[in-house]
Amino acid sequence: MTTTLKGTGIAGEVEVPISGKFPSTQIKFKMSNPTNAVNLTRAGFITLTIKGNFKKIESMTGLNVDVPYAITTKVMFKGRTGGNIEVGANVEQEYEYEVIAWTELHEGVPVLIVDKLNNIYQELGTVGNTVELINIGGI
Repeated sequence: MTTTLKGTGIAGEVEVPISGKFPSTQIKFKMSNPTNAVNLTRAGFITLTIKGNFKKIESMTGLNVDVPYAITTKVMFKGRTGGNIEVGANVEQEYEYEVIAWTELHEGVPVLIVDKLNNIYQELGTVGNTVELINIGGI
C-alpha cells in the first residue's frame, strides 16, 4: 500500500510505500480435474502451499544445484468459476481465494512472513555482514 505525502516544504506530492501494510491480495489457480476428496471451498481458513525450485551455481564447486522454494498461505475461499464439459477435455475449474497470511521459504529458511490479521510483517534483511529478521508490529 502507498500513501501520498503533501504539505508545507514539499514541492508537489510524493507517493511512498507504507512498510508492512498490504492491499487486498488474491490467489487463483485452475484444476484440470477437480475431485471431491479435496475440500477447497469450505468456510474458514484453508492452508495452500506452493512448492518449486530454482537453479543456482555453487561458487565453490561450479555445480548447478536445485534450491527449494515454497510459499505457504492462509486463505479464504472467494469463488469458483466455469469449467469445460466437453468429452475428452480437462474440466479446468478456476478457484479464487483472498490471501490472509503467507510465508516464503528459501532453502527452508523463512525470508518473508506476512499475517495481515495479526499485524505481523517480518522480512530477512542484511546489515553489513550480518543477517537479521526485521519485525514491524505483531510479535
